[in-house]
Amino acid sequence: MERVASRIPKWLQIATTAALFIAAVGVCVLHLRAQSSHHATLKEILSDTAVWGNDFPKALSEVLLMHRMGESTVELDRHNVLGTTKYVRMEDASNAKYMLRSAQKSFENFMDKGIDAYFGKQIASIRSKGAVEVVENDPTLDRLMADYKPLKAQRLGIENKALRFFGSITADDLKKRWGDPDKVTSESVPNDGEDREEILTLSQYAGGALTFVVSNLSPIPEGKTSPVVSKVLINSKRVADLIDVKQ
Repeated sequence: MERVASRIPKWLQIATTAALFIAAVGVCVLHLRAQSSHHATLKEILSDTAVWGNDFPKALSEVLLMHRMGESTVELDRHNVLGTTKYVRMEDASNAKYMLRSAQKSFENFMDKGIDAYFGKQIASIRSKGAVEVVENDPTLDRLMADYKPLKAQRLGIENKALRFFGSITADDLKKRWGDPDKVTSESVPNDGEDREEILTLSQYAGGALTFVVSNLSPIPEGKTSPVVSKVLINSKRVADLIDVKQ
């Protein structure tokens, strides 16, 4: 073999080695591009309890309840599931609260069992039931609308003080787990005289079914370089279509 190799011109040996090296690099680059271009499906994301935590399936059960109430977009923070319909009159908010409590009493067990079946284990039904409340509307996202007008309003919420629906996750964490977002937008929120301007970054996944909201004013977890996700906007119909709960 050494004699055969010695007959091959030196320049040809170098060229062959270089070609093999370039080909290997090309394969690695294509592999990395394939990884970065992967867009996680809604099912993959909702099933990723490593990001959400073990209490998250209960949130999904409550999202389905909100969907049943006609809430097309549901807001999720660390402990609460919130509707986005705004009620200007307290009487209307109180009526909606009564209807949601009735739905919770009638249908939550079915929702929990459906979630348990989806995850393949008893996970939602063993967690405590949230308290239905009327809460003050948070106008932060409303201010981004072109027709925004200051308005005192209420909305429905299911408070779960004993549960934690997601931890100190950041936009960087989401990208590592699920790849690049489908769409990222940044919006400046009027600061009403505050010293620091608030910038919201909205990262959409699963074709817009989930929007993760990060504020530049949110804390940065120890050992990380970007602020935590403060809330998640969920398309409740997409979740209901995926998790078909049979009554």
